[in-house]
Amino acid sequence: MSDFFQVNDHAVEIPNAFSTEQPLHVDSLIAEYVKLRDDVKKIEALAAKKKEERDQIGTLILDFLDSTGQESAKTTAGTAFIKEQAYASCSDPDSFMGFVADNNALELVDRKPNSIACQAFATQHGHLPPGVKLTIQRRVNVRAGEKT
Repeated sequence: MSDFFQVNDHAVEIPNAFSTEQPLHVDSLIAEYVKLRDDVKKIEALAAKKKEERDQIGTLILDFLDSTGQESAKTTAGTAFIKEQAYASCSDPDSFMGFVADNNALELVDRKPNSIACQAFATQHGHLPPGVKLTIQRRVNVRAGEKT
């Protein structure tokens, strides 16, 4: 791989269950990986359920604050307050970019290189565009075998 790609390999200690004194068997590693991945899925499903419950309660609190004309409410259990955050999306990119160009309104655009395009450029030209750093992270994916 060329030197203009920075690769971050994740260094992970092998769990104690897999002693380095004995030769590692990839069977055992893959089986443990699949088990842990399944455990994570169960935990994530529980977390998603709890987040949904939390969001429902948050909606009730927001409704309370709105209906009482408050920006915040302090209680012995804690303080709830309203926080607003705006998100912009582009329903017509051509129209938007035309407006930006016609009005020299570059402040309306985020400055961020497109990683896929930069990688393609580097592959084609042998170097990255000036001022761009490209980081590629590598990791392994594992598919579970047939359950017996």
